[in-house]
Amino acid sequence: MKRWDGAIVVAYKTNPLRILLIKNTKSGNITCPGGATEPHEQNVDAAAREFYEETGLSVRPESFMSSGIFHEFTYGSSKVERAGDTGKNELFLLDANNLQDPKKTKDAKTFYWYELDEALAKMTFTDVAALVQRAVAHL
Repeated sequence: MKRWDGAIVVAYKTNPLRILLIKNTKSGNITCPGGATEPHEQNVDAAAREFYEETGLSVRPESFMSSGIFHEFTYGSSKVERAGDTGKNELFLLDANNLQDPKKTKDAKTFYWYELDEALAKMTFTDVAALVQRAVAHL
């Protein structure tokens, strides 16, 4: 078994509060941008890289604010190559009020800005949705 550490990016806009969700091209999951760290990266660097890969938007790592929330998980059978592996993601907040809209990428062709309640209801993973709700409580 392998351990996968990584980052989840809770990108938000205010007035009203909206959360960015993407639809993953391969899995079809609807979730926040994010993914695993590379061996040379810190979680915040993975947040910036994954955000770029999934949205086409380049944002400096110092723009991502740790929420102090971590998510421990075990991959299920839907991700066959990682089934049974464990991991720990750190949730980062990103103020996206001054960012352009995301672009289609090979990882995510569809993106949505949802008000919080609708975003939480649309997310594929209910455990991550609960953590996103906790993270935005800091705003």
